Amino acid sequence: MEEKINRLSASHKGLMPIRVLQHNLVYAFENINPGFLALTAKVSREQGLDTGIGYKIEEEKVESPYAVFGKIFMQEAFLSFMWCNCFSLTVLYEESIVKQSKNDFYGNEDEKIDFPAARDAYKLWEYGISLLSKYSAWDTTLPNPELVDPKYAELIPKVNSLFLTALKFVLAHEFAHIELRHSERTAELENQKELSIKFEKEADGRAIELVLAGNDDINRVTTNIGTLIGLCSLLFFKSTTMGEEHPDTDERIDAIINIINPDMQDAMWGLATLAYRLWANQYLVTLDWKEGLESPKELYHYIKNQVKDHNKGKRGC
Repeated sequence: MEEKINRLSASHKGLMPIRVLQHNLVYAFENINPGFLALTAKVSREQGLDTGIGYKIEEEKVESPYAVFGKIFMQEAFLSFMWCNCFSLTVLYEESIVKQSKNDFYGNEDEKIDFPAARDAYKLWEYGISLLSKYSAWDTTLPNPELVDPKYAELIPKVNSLFLTALKFVLAHEFAHIELRHSERTAELENQKELSIKFEKEADGRAIELVLAGNDDINRVTTNIGTLIGLCSLLFFKSTTMGEEHPDTDERIDAIINIINPDMQDAMWGLATLAYRLWANQYLVTLDWKEGLESPKELYHYIKNQVKDHNKGKRGC
């Protein structure tokens, strides 16, 4: 067995393998788009933005990022959870959907499914969602960005890029709360729940605008897919996609897909549908996975409509 490639250096601080991407995360945030650094300087002057990222290192379950007193805080367990989703969705989509679909279409088995990689991906997804309930150490026999198994040497950098893009959206969302002065606008509506949802929609819209402004012909696919995976990861937090102080998660996913407006065969449809399948498995939600539909887009909408019905049932309880 080949020795694993160790990416750890003395500058990496933390408890989990995700620590090796700390500096990359800061760089990705500062360079969300060509004009973002100038924008952060403006918001820093006018709204007191602290341009550093608070990196929380504790042995605790996943906690969502937040902004307080002009500073954005990220937690190591949350970052680990996101990386696990980026790896798992990427590998499971390729092995269980793309390759199998090609074999079914051509009536052969020319596409060899990498079952060990698929098993690793599913186990890693299970570990990632376990962090939602309690902290546990990352089993580094599973894929991770620090101790890289040579068989994943080409894949891990691609996953890292998707992860950093997903985090660009998350960080841009928190930045938008500061830029749009949401902490100062609490008197706009009497209903604080409605106000919170309004602010979250504004932050989502602004975050998507900021991230997509960094698109070019080289990074467009990574940006689109990474942003989608970041939103899809929110599905796994609970058994319904309904939001209490946030918009419904399925609507947030749909919003980014509608903005990008991918081709009906695009990977975005299949990845979103795969995320719904994993979510349904996680919470034992019964969905009908209808076969014979013409496109991944059609299946996505078929599943999304069932999720909306599931939400209606929950609201009626």
